[in-house]
Amino acid sequence: MQVVRALVQNAHLALGAHLHQLIPVTLTCLVAKNLGASAAEDHWSLRDSAAAVVGAIIGRFGQEYPDVQTRISRQLLKAFLDPSKPLATHYGARSCCPPVTGCNQTRSTLSLGHSQLCACRLAASLYSVDLD
Repeated sequence: MQVVRALVQNAHLALGAHLHQLIPVTLTCLVAKNLGASAAEDHWSLRDSAAAVVGAIIGRFGQEYPDVQTRISRQLLKAFLDPSKPLATHYGARSCCPPVTGCNQTRSTLSLGHSQLCACRLAASLYSVDLD
């Protein structure tokens, strides 16, 4: 994620044509079922880092490529609303809520009400609806 973040933050690189390669890698680190060799590894910080990279991608390319936020939101909402997905996947999708939707609640709050609000915000971002 550090390499992808460095690429996205480098204003001298024209990455627009390569977003289709960077976004899937980043979303995999965000919502994959298993990350690392064992469950004891700290995959939570990797998911948080991937969420920050998604925010950077949307921040840099959101105006130039308006559908990038919609596509990312769709993938996150799909992962978040699937009850068969593990908690780690839901956490990853939830941790990306602030960068994707502008939701200002803390990522550490995983209360049911807030998670439902976040899902609504992700869905609303698909259709450019302002919930605030």
